[in-house]
Amino acid sequence: MDVRIRTEAQTREGAKIGTFDLCARCPSHSNCCSRVRHGGEIESPLLLGHEVRAIQRETGKSANAFSEQRSRANSIRWMRTGDGGCYFFRNGKCGIYPIRPVDCRLFPYDVRKNEKGQLVLIAYTSLCPETFDAARYRAHAATLLDLLGDDILTYGQVRTPGMDAKPHVTIGTIDEIRKGGR
Repeated sequence: MDVRIRTEAQTREGAKIGTFDLCARCPSHSNCCSRVRHGGEIESPLLLGHEVRAIQRETGKSANAFSEQRSRANSIRWMRTGDGGCYFFRNGKCGIYPIRPVDCRLFPYDVRKNEKGQLVLIAYTSLCPETFDAARYRAHAATLLDLLGDDILTYGQVRTPGMDAKPHVTIGTIDEIRKGGR
């Protein structure tokens, strides 16, 4: 079954995709959701077109109510944020958890282009209060990469101001991870 369809259908399994056991051990649970800000320590999540549509269907809100388009160069939108972090983070919970964006599911991982122009999976090493072995989650990250499907190239090319300078480790190229190589 297509993971994207499961996500939009909000199945129990779809909601679990992207939930790391390291997040459950986080001493400041929902740390990332409450710290996102445009231009902040953790940039607000980017939204792919199908995610915007799913959120609109689920919430009945217009795209402009919960997101903004920062560039006319692509169709990527960015989640709006406020004093409490993410637009949908209320009372310590995500209001769209079953359909949360891939960017949220993937964090603290990210996809970037390396100096050779290859797409690589990285893990931010200074943004999670929980100490973890990023390589240990490599196989799980491969499942998350499948959520991006054909959007992976677009996702990997989006420059996220401020996040590019954050300390990180490279887990491997996307091709290596998808093939299960080291």
